[in-house]
Amino acid sequence: MRIRLRAASLLLAAWVAPVAAEPLQGRVSEVIDGDTLRIELAGRDARILQLAWIDAPAPQQAHGDAARASLSALVLQRDVRVELSADARGQVRATLWVVPPDAPCRNDTCPKTLDVAHAQLTRGMAWHDRRSLGQQPQSFAQYEQAELYAKLRRIGLWSAQNPVPPWQWRH
Repeated sequence: MRIRLRAASLLLAAWVAPVAAEPLQGRVSEVIDGDTLRIELAGRDARILQLAWIDAPAPQQAHGDAARASLSALVLQRDVRVELSADARGQVRATLWVVPPDAPCRNDTCPKTLDVAHAQLTRGMAWHDRRSLGQQPQSFAQYEQAELYAKLRRIGLWSAQNPVPPWQWRH
């Protein structure tokens, strides 16, 4: 069992390390749900990636369709900058950056400055996943603040009286 876990860890490190060391560019070809997408990475195969540090409602869950629609509006068929990381459980997650919708320019040279997961939190379309270890303290605080802002405004999933996080809903 330990040998298999060690082998799996080495394979994961071999896939993440060379990819994470360089900035990745890609194009989102499909949005699967509110935090999962397919990205055509430049010079590499397409990958299905989950956004880091958030958990959006499952498709069958209340607000699941809205979360998917929100993510689609932000990234579908758009160029993104991708930063990969592995969490404490060894799952590869992605931080995506896109040109903000209100940016004055709309071409490939525009800086990708909008953190997509943070935007989903601000829109009330996801929970900040505090179970994932390794998020930088500044980013953690920004995500916490974005979730609180959505709760106080009662937008998205926070418009429900007692929204159930997906990790509880799945069980």
